[in-house]
Amino acid sequence: MSEESRNPDTVPKPNSEGWGKTTLIGSRVPRVDGYERVSGSAIYPSDVVLPDMLYGAVLRCPWPNAKVVNVDTTKAEKAADALRLTARDLHQMKVVDELVPEPPGGAHRDPAQAAEALGRALRKHLGALRLLTPQALVEDRYRKFRSLGVFAG
Repeated sequence: MSEESRNPDTVPKPNSEGWGKTTLIGSRVPRVDGYERVSGSAIYPSDVVLPDMLYGAVLRCPWPNAKVVNVDTTKAEKAADALRLTARDLHQMKVVDELVPEPPGGAHRDPAQAAEALGRALRKHLGALRLLTPQALVEDRYRKFRSLGVFAG
């Protein structure tokens, strides 16, 4: 590989001269992100760290056909309570506007009834939103989303 082909400044960039002239079949294709990847300067989604970020992991048993005889779920139960991610919790925290009840036995038992209930709720809320001016809608959404995550006590 020539020194020139390793230099990212000589690789044609999108919408630059030479980019549109690139032939894909039978020739090399410039990788516009290649230099960042091999130099270690590329940023991947797993590199992003946000405040109070929630992490999760899937664990797999290293022994094939092993039998789990005991699992301590107390920490998982505490984490679930701390997260407060049930529909009722989200409604109490005003993250969601309404809880739409499912048909007896669950939505999978009567999808038509579930869809009708959801349709009624959507029509009600969209009808109310249509009455707002664009400025009032923006102010309402701003007020709602700015209040999320602010808890008393």
